[in-house]
Amino acid sequence: FPINYGFLRKSNNRRTCNFFCYIHGISDGIPAMDPNVLKEYLDGILSDKDVAAIKTADKMNNMMSLEEKTFSGRYRTAMATKTYYLPFFTQCRYLYPRYENLFYAARTEIETLIFHIESFYNEIQRLEEENKKLTNK
Repeated sequence: FPINYGFLRKSNNRRTCNFFCYIHGISDGIPAMDPNVLKEYLDGILSDKDVAAIKTADKMNNMMSLEEKTFSGRYRTAMATKTYYLPFFTQCRYLYPRYENLFYAARTEIETLIFHIESFYNEIQRLEEENKKLTNK
């Protein structure tokens, strides 16, 4: 059954419910992973330092376990992270100096991982094009 804010609110206090909904991207049944709402979702998280810190740790964990995905899935996740989450980490770093080290570590570790994924993807693209040229001769 779908989990929504109303269901969670009945069985938890407001703070716990807000944490869960923000972390898992539940907002009126719209998944926050949809690129059309991801920016808005992250902007909402910026308003709460605790939720921002938890979401950052969650994203770090997700990025470090990408080997479970197909390569195209890794690339899509890396590009979405580069577009939406890296600026989010930077904003959080300046908004919440107490957690500055967490946001800085997330950005630098994830940025390095994204660089490797992008480089590998570009090399695959280059080799596929080279292969096409050789087979068309």
